[in-house]
Amino acid sequence: MDTGSKVKNGAGGRKGGGPKKKPVSRSVKAGLQFPVGRIGRYLKKGRYSQRVGTGAPVYLAAVLEYLAAECKVSLPLAIVASLKQLSSSLIMVLTSLPSSSSSRTKGLIIPFRY
Repeated sequence: MDTGSKVKNGAGGRKGGGPKKKPVSRSVKAGLQFPVGRIGRYLKKGRYSQRVGTGAPVYLAAVLEYLAAECKVSLPLAIVASLKQLSSSLIMVLTSLPSSSSSRTKGLIIPFRY
């Protein structure tokens, strides 16, 4: 019969006894600085579609982070050239200049453009 030695279950049905794992955010898992959870929440709350997949906020956060990095690199060059507005073609030109390959773009990955 039952001896009374029942194993207690932890939260979520996992076996008790072991230490609880520390939660890891989706931003850390994806290696991003932008908040994936917040972007996902805004996508759902904004009613852009009926359903939002799990990869959509990760992809959007990566694109936004890349654009922010491009603008961060181009902005000092635009200020030196006394430009008041940045366009996408201007960002491409400013990041491809040889003078921008100094310490400002060190570690920045610029993908292939066609």
